[in-house]
Amino acid sequence: MAILIKTPEDIERMRVAGRLAAEVLDFIAPQVKPGVTTGELDRLCHEFMVAQQDTVPAPLNYAPPGYRPFPKSIASEPMPRIPFEHLPDESRLWVFPVQEPLAASEADQLLERV
Repeated sequence: MAILIKTPEDIERMRVAGRLAAEVLDFIAPQVKPGVTTGELDRLCHEFMVAQQDTVPAPLNYAPPGYRPFPKSIASEPMPRIPFEHLPDESRLWVFPVQEPLAASEADQLLERV
């Protein structure tokens, strides 16, 4: 794969995209708390991006060739520090008493208690 040298215009577009993403994170952070559904977070982010930023959420309907379109505006994780892909739905956010990323065995132990 070739290395692509970015033009000043490319770099400026990247700055704009980063600023917009940061705005969404700043907007949604106060809403992320135990009991809130990932579907609600998706709805709030979607409304903010469309109404306030006048943008189209990048994940929404994204589909590489041969794949089904992604049906949501964000990808969310109801169980922090346990990596897996999750489509926003009515799953509620969890809080685990941990400070550092979990090893797989620790995550398994927590899930056994659920």
